Amino acid sequence: MSPAPAAPPPLPQTPPRTRTRRRSGTSARRRGAAGLLATALAVSVAQLPLSSFGADRTGPAAAASRGWGDSPAGLGDLDTRGTAAPTLTQRRAAAALGATVRWNAFGTPSSIFSPSGSLGSTGGADAVTAARDWVRTHRSLLGLSSSQVEGLELVNNQKLAGSRARAVLLRQRFGQLSPALASMVTVGVADGRIVYVSSSLTRTTGTPAAPVLNAEQAWLTAATNVGERLSLSDITRSVDPVTRGDWTRMRVTGLAQEQLARLRALALADGTVRPVFETNVVDVQGGSAKAYTVMVDAVTGAVLHRENQVEHSSDVQPFNGEITATQCGPRHEFELTDANTRQIAVVASTVNPANDITIKLFGANGEPLSSADLGTSPETLTYAPGGTLPKGVYATQVCPYESPTVPFTAPGTYTAVVTTSDSTGPQAQVPYPPKWAFFTANPSLDFSTDTVPGNRKVGCWEDQVDGARVPGCDLDLVNLAAKAPWDYSFDSQTPTFTTIGNAANTHEAWASPLTPGGLFQAPVSPTREYTPAFTDAWQNSRCNPANLVPGGNDIDASVTQLFASHNRMHDYSYFLGFTEQNYNLQQNNLGANPDPTRENDPEVGNAQAGGVTGASPASSAGTTRTRSRCRTASPASPTSTCSSRSPGRSTRRAPTAATT
Repeated sequence: MSPAPAAPPPLPQTPPRTRTRRRSGTSARRRGAAGLLATALAVSVAQLPLSSFGADRTGPAAAASRGWGDSPAGLGDLDTRGTAAPTLTQRRAAAALGATVRWNAFGTPSSIFSPSGSLGSTGGADAVTAARDWVRTHRSLLGLSSSQVEGLELVNNQKLAGSRARAVLLRQRFGQLSPALASMVTVGVADGRIVYVSSSLTRTTGTPAAPVLNAEQAWLTAATNVGERLSLSDITRSVDPVTRGDWTRMRVTGLAQEQLARLRALALADGTVRPVFETNVVDVQGGSAKAYTVMVDAVTGAVLHRENQVEHSSDVQPFNGEITATQCGPRHEFELTDANTRQIAVVASTVNPANDITIKLFGANGEPLSSADLGTSPETLTYAPGGTLPKGVYATQVCPYESPTVPFTAPGTYTAVVTTSDSTGPQAQVPYPPKWAFFTANPSLDFSTDTVPGNRKVGCWEDQVDGARVPGCDLDLVNLAAKAPWDYSFDSQTPTFTTIGNAANTHEAWASPLTPGGLFQAPVSPTREYTPAFTDAWQNSRCNPANLVPGGNDIDASVTQLFASHNRMHDYSYFLGFTEQNYNLQQNNLGANPDPTRENDPEVGNAQAGGVTGASPASSAGTTRTRSRCRTASPASPTSTCSSRSPGRSTRRAPTAATT
């Protein structure tokens, strides 16, 4: 490995952000291979925005969210390439062609197609020759000069599956550099015709200057732009006999993944071309994911383009991480893209609720803004200092409490959700409704080792939201006994995003038949979808102890099953008189019983209790909480039981999954 070079000269500030609205294309029906090709190409080049289903809710009041500010999905995308309009010459060429032409942000055609299905004949030529001939003939429409047309390089001549049609991809080249983004044209050829053309070409007149920065300097600039606090001394260039393209590969102290940079060209809408380093800044460790592709000007060091490469399945962008007894999790960055935000709310929940945590909030300049420790998990922080907050990149961090009342117990996995608002009213922007997958009684009785019971149901807290049916719901669970979804904490006024709620607290307990003990595994879902797959691993492996490894033996499904069963028992027995006045099991009695000794006692569920030791279930003396244990079966005892006991009370038996 070779050392990193000396520090670069001071770099100017990043140019201001500009935004380009993404457009999604539409397509009409076509006949034959030409229609199939046109549709396929249209879909492949369309940029479709993400959307989400349903309303957002948190607790008992299922009110529609309103007044929300920015979505905390890490840093937003940045694009400073600018925009340009098509010239009069281009518009006249489009009119003369008689086709439908749509324009991109660079003033060149984003798509060209004809209602007749043909933009011209190939004259019997092969696909590549026909594509080049068409581009040459219509260079005025595309905004290219003759020399630029001749300089287009062939990237691909792709045959479409199940068809003789081909897509020919040509690319602009700027001096000795290939483009980092865009600057391409795709020509669809089928049945002797040109049937579709799409492009991201730029009307350029310049050539890129020689670079001043090197790969390490450019990568460090990109890393600083996305919030990493590093220096050149942290970077070591990788030496590997295997050549991987023209990437410079680097190892960076504190980052788990190899980092990449390569020299490219970036064409701007004003016709200039800048030399840039295409850099990848990636850090995926401790449960946190950060990945950006950043284009850094190789002369000035300005960040010209940035794209957040982390994709989430929900509009609410959660963060995940891990703490230890002494170390905080990573700083999770999010961006306020305007100056209208009045409130930031953070919710964090540990997989092991006994681990006390603190939430910290940092401002746009890295300065501490606030911290919170309510002595609970989940933990909440609300920051509303009065007035609006300046736009910029903020961060939140989850840390272990400095003076815990009980020792830290691994794992320290947590999930956190950040919401921002343009008002200081109640926050409600979390996924809703929550869902749980469970057996309503017992799995279907099939002792084959090749099958999986198929009679699990998905229960949703509500199966209709705002009059719309929620997909995938078999059961509607909402009821007055629970007063809020099963995963809701009245102490923090937020969901827990795991199998902790007001009536039940459920985790794996492989190491102890009497108390919570083991890895404390439990499903954690930022989307509140507690529907892990159930494979019947214990039964189908004939009770093989090798299943008892982290994440194995259907543990998440088993914990979910026990959690759902305890909540169903709570809700059913409530209407039989087992209420706050009669010693029912709840974390918070919501004022229904003024005696403080009658709360803080949710049902503690120990899933697969003693599964590693093989011990049988027994009651625990001296406890003030009711504990329920579900143990795994053994070959000599091919059934499983769940028992729930508290001092001086009789045992309740509940149906459960065979491997719970």
